[in-house]
Amino acid sequence: IEGQYGSLTVFDGTVRSVEDSYATAIFASEGFIVNVKGGKVESGRIAISGQYVTVSGGEVSSDEDGILTAGDGGMIEVSGGKVSGSDYGIRTAGASEVTVSGGEISASADGSYGLSVEGTTKMTLSGGKITGSDTGIYLYEGCIITVSADLAAAVAQNGPYTFGVA
Repeated sequence: IEGQYGSLTVFDGTVRSVEDSYATAIFASEGFIVNVKGGKVESGRIAISGQYVTVSGGEVSSDEDGILTAGDGGMIEVSGGKVSGSDYGIRTAGASEVTVSGGEISASADGSYGLSVEGTTKMTLSGGKITGSDTGIYLYEGCIITVSADLAAAVAQNGPYTFGVA
């Protein structure tokens, strides 16, 4: 599915790249909003590539990147559901915003990151679980991260998060 200046909401069923197993399942161009509230979005490469993506339920999974936002002005919000990729659960590049308040974000390949934050991305964490085989969250130079007080206390006790910094 490819869209521009509109929106797509997945409530149920499966959105899958079938024409080419290496294709992106949902490619959201400028001004296109993707909401995953249920069901599944799957791909052999990138499940969702877009500037504005919200996940509040369902599953997003891929053999590479679960969700990718590249360029400036991207926004990813995860409040529920599961986002997974082999290499990256979520990967940002550019000046983006990422908010995680719930759900699960994971990556499974050797040396993988659950959440890879590049560029001048601003990230806010207040809940959820983020894991990768190497590091849960990998922050590149220039990133800004805000962690809620409640989450900081929980991480201090039993920490579902691991951080790496470039």
